[in-house]
Amino acid sequence: KPIVALIGDSHAWTLKSALKEVFEFNEASFIQYTKDGCPPSIDLIEAPLQNCRKFMDSILNEIQNSEVSTVILFARWGFYVTDDQFDNQMGGVESRNNKYSVLGNSLDEDISVRSELVVNSFFKFIEKVHMMGKEIIIVGPVPEHGWSVPSRIAKHYLAKGEIYAEPLPLMIYDARFEKIYNLFDQIQHKTIHIVDTRSIFCGNNGTCPSFDSEGGSLY
Repeated sequence: KPIVALIGDSHAWTLKSALKEVFEFNEASFIQYTKDGCPPSIDLIEAPLQNCRKFMDSILNEIQNSEVSTVILFARWGFYVTDDQFDNQMGGVESRNNKYSVLGNSLDEDISVRSELVVNSFFKFIEKVHMMGKEIIIVGPVPEHGWSVPSRIAKHYLAKGEIYAEPLPLMIYDARFEKIYNLFDQIQHKTIHIVDTRSIFCGNNGTCPSFDSEGGSLY
């Protein structure tokens, strides 16, 4: 039976193939609980309706008395604490029509209030899993680029014959995820591990690259 659970939204779903390869190599398995637009949270409400609260409650009930001993949490964390379209300040702007809050509060409430409620819902979920005695691995925020990086690389190559796509300025990344990192700073326990994605995806030159050394798109 699986002893590891992957929980989160569509960003968590993208880890499935890589995890499967690793687990199969080690003759092990994991169980996946992912749903588009639903981060690990307690009492989250959303528009358009996606039933995130019911989905996350069912996961907690299922893993509580299961053999799962380690939980991996991953989501597009910054997306849920703002109403703004993501803007990379270089012309890449994503469209959105989603709003998030928590049960008992209005989705029309000011985002400054709702963002704190949503961050607290993340904390409550982590705390609840921790109280079950599970080991927790939290994958930090991955840079968002505001446009299709593969398309950007292809267009530049066709125009200039070289592989290139603009890197994301680190200050944009830091501003996007400030509330999330403030939350992570509050979490201090030997059984809760946070993957430092900022160091992995962003360099020392003040940017987060779009492609690797071989010209392959990272996104």
